[in-house]
Amino acid sequence: MTETRLLLGIDVHCADGACGRLQRVILDPLHNRLTHLAVKPDGLQGGRLVPANLIASTSTGILLRCTTAEFARLEPAEETSQQHRASWPYASDERGGRFPAGIEGIERDTGYGNRTVTRDRIPDGGVELRRGETLHATDGDEGRIQGLIVDLPEAYITHLLANSGRLFGQRQLTVPIESVTGFGDGIQLNLTRRQVRELPGIAAHPKP
Repeated sequence: MTETRLLLGIDVHCADGACGRLQRVILDPLHNRLTHLAVKPDGLQGGRLVPANLIASTSTGILLRCTTAEFARLEPAEETSQQHRASWPYASDERGGRFPAGIEGIERDTGYGNRTVTRDRIPDGGVELRRGETLHATDGDEGRIQGLIVDLPEAYITHLLANSGRLFGQRQLTVPIESVTGFGDGIQLNLTRRQVRELPGIAAHPKP
């Protein structure tokens, strides 16, 4: 097995060219495994869900075992639906084409009382993880997610990568996956804030 570091937001390449950036990851929380990467081309909507077994290496960004043409045929990372809105005016949290805080999606008006809604696709049984999600210790919030460490090719997750501390005194650290008790509205831990701050730091040169 090879321990590798995946930073959210990193560049992703196919065998014959760039295909986007790592927008989010999909996890199997029951078995602590990475199942998919959500890769989105720069400046474009959409993107693709890339099965974890297509990761070839992470020495410089993420290299996939597929061509750009094969990447384009993978399952879409987002889904779009048309919805009819019977009420007028819009509720305050719907004006301006935005969802309420904490709900991912893009909303566009397509006519009086109608809208197009785009949401993240998450395979059955999975949970998504995005850069910047909050670590919830048992006594308060402590740190934000930056990525994860996985053992390839099995894609078993060993640690989460996080930043802890204030803006000019931040420390990068590794959070054992065994310390995670739940996902959703951030990551719940069985550690106190002090225990989080005392976790091991991240090595200067990650192992590819």
